[in-house]
Amino acid sequence: MSKSTLHPYNIHREGYNLKALCASLPELNKFIIKSKAGRDTIDFSNPAGVLCLNQALLKHHYGIEHWNIPKGYLCPPIPGRAEYLLLVKDLMNKPKGTKIHMLDIGCGANCVYTLLAHKMFNWTCVGTEVDDLAFGNAKTIVAQNKLENSISIRLQRKPDAIFENISYKGEKFDLMVCNPPFHKNLEDARRGTSRKWKNLGYKDQKKLNFGGKKSELVYPGGEPAFVGQMIKESFYYKDRIEWFTSLVSKDENVAVYIRQLKKFNNLRYEVIEMKLGNKTSRILCWTWVAKPKKKIHSY
Repeated sequence: MSKSTLHPYNIHREGYNLKALCASLPELNKFIIKSKAGRDTIDFSNPAGVLCLNQALLKHHYGIEHWNIPKGYLCPPIPGRAEYLLLVKDLMNKPKGTKIHMLDIGCGANCVYTLLAHKMFNWTCVGTEVDDLAFGNAKTIVAQNKLENSISIRLQRKPDAIFENISYKGEKFDLMVCNPPFHKNLEDARRGTSRKWKNLGYKDQKKLNFGGKKSELVYPGGEPAFVGQMIKESFYYKDRIEWFTSLVSKDENVAVYIRQLKKFNNLRYEVIEMKLGNKTSRILCWTWVAKPKKKIHSY
């Protein structure tokens, strides 16, 4: 990733310091290869190497000593997750020292957003999950790192609901984050994987180096259906959650969400572009806070 595309406070702006990462986690050494230019790099086609890199990043930069995920589950890119959190922190623009309570919808087996939010900003966090194995693994990660007083992982027992029955009576959140399932079915997910491999320049397109189970990748109707449902439900939770935010995979989906958001009164929305190297993603954000509605992009 080019350092110029990342947030000024993103500690990954300078790229990966493999020497320092290997010093923190010597196991990473066995995944180091030479690039075509003769520089040390990671074999990103190897899922075990990607997992080990994440373990090294979390240990070296964030003090997370214990982190692992079951085989086949989503192994998220750490710099991109940190970037999302920095951008939405700027969006909230809270006074320094404000105690922030964050909700992560679909935290996955990795629960990375909650870990980073706590380690970067000392936020308290709640992560929700519908998959039993992912839920159990996330709770184990939190317990192994002795973060139970700061991070709570909760099982959503009603997969068709997003916000129902996940918060305690009187509990409020300053921010909600979400990495929604992008695909409408497994075949759509496979095509997305194939495109990713082509973009990375690999010929073998069958492996999924960053992993992902069906519950993490697939939702009937894909991302538009999931985010659309989230927007619909958010109206009933607007007094409990100040800022709703979600990653958006495709630029053309943003206009669909904006049209849906415009149906509500007294709602403010923003779309934040998130650039990670050559890839541009978007973060859709909306709130019923009593401020003038403002668009920062012409969608």
